[in-house]
Amino acid sequence: MLTRAYVKFGLDGNIVVEAPVDVTITAAGNATINAANVTINAETAVVNCDDLSLGATGGPAVARVGDSVADGVITSGSSKVTAA
Repeated sequence: MLTRAYVKFGLDGNIVVEAPVDVTITAAGNATINAANVTINAETAVVNCDDLSLGATGGPAVARVGDSVADGVITSGSSKVTAA
């Protein structure tokens, strides 16, 4: 059966994954992307996780639009999002 999905390994080391339908990547362990730059082009991007660190781990909490902040202290908001 012809699916029109493919993985192209270029002679220059470039890798292209093309699919006309949804693509799911599953790893039994961790998945890591190491790159100089990463671009995500999407109408909507959703991150489902229990702990989101922006910049690095161990940073201070992040206030979202609409969260209460009093004297520089976040009094309502997400305890799951931090930024370094």
